[in-house]
Amino acid sequence: HIFTPHHIEAVNGLVQLSGVAYAGQRAITQVDVSIDDADWMPVPFTPSTPGSWTRWQAEWQPPAPGDYLVKVRATDSGGFTQTETPSIAAFPNGSNAIHSIVIRFNPSFEVAHS
Repeated sequence: HIFTPHHIEAVNGLVQLSGVAYAGQRAITQVDVSIDDADWMPVPFTPSTPGSWTRWQAEWQPPAPGDYLVKVRATDSGGFTQTETPSIAAFPNGSNAIHSIVIRFNPSFEVAHS
């Protein structure tokens, strides 16, 4: 799941992507990000014990102004890698499909800081 940035969020400069992955009683063994359907790129993550959320984080510099599709997927210790289409109902365990957002990059946009 992608926590930051938010869907349709306007960003500038170096983009901090972050989120979590969960595999129930299995461990997360890999987290990958894809930008605009390009090749999957492994991203750093903090390994956790089975039954815990696994945090991941990466930095990305958009090459030009515009909208970008950002996707994340995880692979677990059982060899399961998330796909575009869920293979189980989301309730009650959550979705097992790839999560995606769109971000809007404008280098001249001033991001409000709270």
